[in-house]
Amino acid sequence: MRRPRIKSPGEGFYHVVSRISGRRFLMDDGEKGILLGMVRAAAAFSGVEVYTYALMDNHFHLLLRVPQREEVDDAELSRRVRALYGPERSGRLFAQWGQWLSAGDAVRVEEARGEKGPDPKSGHRGKGAGKRGQTPNQGTKTLD
Repeated sequence: MRRPRIKSPGEGFYHVVSRISGRRFLMDDGEKGILLGMVRAAAAFSGVEVYTYALMDNHFHLLLRVPQREEVDDAELSRRVRALYGPERSGRLFAQWGQWLSAGDAVRVEEARGEKGPDPKSGHRGKGAGKRGQTPNQGTKTLD
């Protein structure tokens, strides 16, 4: 039986394990490299530090240090977005935010940053909100 998770109230160290469904052996060296790149990008974005890792064909282990929560200014947020999405995709994201700001639609940028809830005057309903039955990106331009 699995033991309950324990969360540290400040800085914490965590052993993370994830297995492939059905315990199949699916990851070759190339796929392990892709996974490691994704882990590093997610760590750079979130501020988590990867102390060590082990990647096997059907599962992986990570030892992570999660620092105390801190406020992030716009410059640090920009750095983290670039680390996660890369220069090209983050450039398109920042260009979209610039268009929203120049069009006087700053509420969209605030909603995207998670700073503000939906604005009833503008009709924007927050992250991922769409018409009933629509997926969040249906009928919108994506950044991919």
